[in-house]
Amino acid sequence: MNATLDPLERGGKTQRREFDASAKVQGLVIDAALMLGAGAAQAQEAARTGRFDLEPHTIAVATDADEQALVLSVDLGAGYFLEPARAQAALIANTHLFVMADTAFALGLSGPALLRRWIFSDAQSLADGIRQLGAFAQTFGALGPVHSLSGSSLSASSAGTRQE
Repeated sequence: MNATLDPLERGGKTQRREFDASAKVQGLVIDAALMLGAGAAQAQEAARTGRFDLEPHTIAVATDADEQALVLSVDLGAGYFLEPARAQAALIANTHLFVMADTAFALGLSGPALLRRWIFSDAQSLADGIRQLGAFAQTFGALGPVHSLSGSSLSASSAGTRQE
């Protein structure tokens, strides 16, 4: 997901690109970040890293091999599934989340995560998908609340709010 690519010149410093995606996909990421309230520099950082910070959640994005979809993910924290009731609730919710929202709980190499598949369309749809995944993470008690744009300061990549 975070393969190092070509250097990116920024502020006199050369930075490495971490998000392996075509210019079209990176453009969608920039536009989505701007729609989520990020400034121009934050939107560029989201395209470079493939990450949107939602305070305290970070939504990471990765492309599939043929760039037909993005996988959005949020880290749930190493201990997320340690509480039996929470683990059971996640398993029960998985079927509904998968069928209704292309979203599922997973246990990956870096620990528990909430994943969402987003089929390419437009930047507004991507921004909505990022907001919704942040809202799911908040609903399922992952790492703390998601703050609205009007009530929070933006961090390095972007920010978002829940949209119904």
